Amino acid sequence: LEGQPEIPRQLFWRYRRGDLTWWGARDDRFKLVRKQEGGAVEEWLFDLSADPGETKSIAGDQAAEYARMQRALLLWEKEVMPVR
Repeated sequence: LEGQPEIPRQLFWRYRRGDLTWWGARDDRFKLVRKQEGGAVEEWLFDLSADPGETKSIAGDQAAEYARMQRALLLWEKEVMPVR
């Protein structure tokens, strides 16, 4: 595929074991990661073009992008209900 234009797409994933669930959403250079353990929820937004090691969340600095990624993940979650 070298020399071919990239095809834009969104990627989503979910991992669940017991009361621990991880979600991820990737769109272009942004990646949203969400962790829920019991009632506690944590979320991080990364700009992979500037921070490929995912060392600093930019959720507070990029509020509009953070909200857009949250909406996309929640819509995906409604469409892909877990089997267990």
